[in-house]
Amino acid sequence: MTNNSAAESAIAVKKDSKEKGRTYRPGRIRERNRERILIAAEEEFALNGYKGTTIQNIAERAGLPKSNVLYYFSNKKRMYGAMFDDILARWNKVFTEISPEDDPAEAL
Repeated sequence: MTNNSAAESAIAVKKDSKEKGRTYRPGRIRERNRERILIAAEEEFALNGYKGTTIQNIAERAGLPKSNVLYYFSNKKRMYGAMFDDILARWNKVFTEISPEDDPAEAL
């Protein structure tokens, strides 16, 4: 693919997205793939533990080739750390929305 045809393809994608009422954002696919990988990793690690989980299993669960998973996370250890960072970020978001005045039973 030439640089010119690549640019034309990118413009066509932007135009198509605008016509359908969507905002084109570079990196949307990358964000979605990363999220799919982390969700799949969370499920695999929960079911099989760290030792019993392979990158191949995570890739299959995410519906992506193993090479794509390795593009985002170079090894299992980095993926494991990113997964916990993601879990903690979700938990912290919930807890920032809780006020000390809230009824504990309702807040949780």
